[in-house]
Amino acid sequence: MQQPSNDSRESSLFLTRRVRGFTVVVSRTYSRLLESPKFESLLADACRYSMEKRKNGVPSVVTDELPGGVPVHVKYWQPRREHHRLKTLWKPSRPESAGVQHVDLTRKGLPVTELIMYAYRKLPTPRWGLYLAGITVTRLEDCEDLKVRLGNYRTPWKENRTATLRQLAGLLTELHEQGYVHGDFMLKNVLYCPGRSFPLLLTDLESGFRMRVKTEFGRKGRTRDLFRMVVSLARNGFSRDEIIAFLRAYGPGEGVLWDAGKPESGLDRFLTLPDRRAVELARWAKNQSA
Repeated sequence: MQQPSNDSRESSLFLTRRVRGFTVVVSRTYSRLLESPKFESLLADACRYSMEKRKNGVPSVVTDELPGGVPVHVKYWQPRREHHRLKTLWKPSRPESAGVQHVDLTRKGLPVTELIMYAYRKLPTPRWGLYLAGITVTRLEDCEDLKVRLGNYRTPWKENRTATLRQLAGLLTELHEQGYVHGDFMLKNVLYCPGRSFPLLLTDLESGFRMRVKTEFGRKGRTRDLFRMVVSLARNGFSRDEIIAFLRAYGPGEGVLWDAGKPESGLDRFLTLPDRRAVELARWAKNQSA
């Protein structure tokens, strides 16, 4: 196996290496993975995965085990269209975005799934090249997402729906106050892990970014996360009153995204956003008032 390069950048929780054309960021906890044959096979599988395999039904997300029996969630990254690779000449690829967001939130102590490693390959340079292949590996948690648990009428929805919505709003409040946007904040992207002191974990972070909270850009980021969750709740059968309770529990909203004490105006604003989901939300709102 090719040895890690000497110009790797170190951090307190993660190591960065250049291996076989990949930029690899790995948790220090799992740094021995770099010396194992399993690491070689992960990179090889990332290179072998293709759009053709995806079209033929080969899954881009699989479960596996690392040496020592550690269960993992492995995701291979390919652009949906070949010409989408061109975008990576001036913006991060999806595994980069997901990995950087994961590393940042881990350092902040926010509740996210445990990142083991992410890797991406670009040519001609790691920073400004054309994206070729990528992979993220996270620990497979003994959890289900909130959408699945809602469909099965299980904890936490079975006990107290409103309390769970407030907990969701508190999680989003903390994320935003730390200066981050999830980008796709929906029930299916929040895991419920009953064995943890705080049972909610964020996942699927590739659409997220760091925001400047006091700018209009930051305001749009917060609106995006709230809007995505409101649409997710509406799709999954929550009432207007329940959604208002979720918005009311979101701390930074008052006086910024809606008038103090009037989260209803925030919901009304979502109905006018230039987004196809707003049309769907408007139909839901009409049915609620019927």
